[in-house]
Amino acid sequence: MNEDGKLSLAKSRRGISPLIATVLLLAFAVAIGTMAVSYVLDATKTSLCDSVEIGLEATPNVCWTNNRASFIIVNRAEGKGGEPIMLSSLLVRFISSSQSIDERKIEGLSIAQGSASKIDLEYKVPNANNTQVKIIPGVKDGDNVLLCPKRELVTFIGAC
Repeated sequence: MNEDGKLSLAKSRRGISPLIATVLLLAFAVAIGTMAVSYVLDATKTSLCDSVEIGLEATPNVCWTNNRASFIIVNRAEGKGGEPIMLSSLLVRFISSSQSIDERKIEGLSIAQGSASKIDLEYKVPNANNTQVKIIPGVKDGDNVLLCPKRELVTFIGAC
């Protein structure tokens, strides 16, 4: 109350303002902390595809003869945490010199780490020279197959 007997709002607001400022400051600090933790977790999260590595055995190229493309794929994955990484599928793209794309998906594979498997695909073209081949590995992640395009192997068709 002031001298006139009326309530003074200025005195009653003085106690509320620091309280609101403290609550806002705490909310801001929590929000910044949550964003920082989220960023760090996303930056350190690894995907199953990060451990996948494939290669060709015996030749750097895919072999083509009698309208068939064949190659031996090797699973060179390095599993982290003791979990074996099995190749369960491949996506093979044949890209001709005219840039036409013929895509084949091979499912039902079980190629263990350090193992190899011969792949034989029908590829009927008059001339396979200068055909680029992109082989994209797929791994099982629970019940799903996860394709790993960043781990693709790029090569060319060569004579057998």
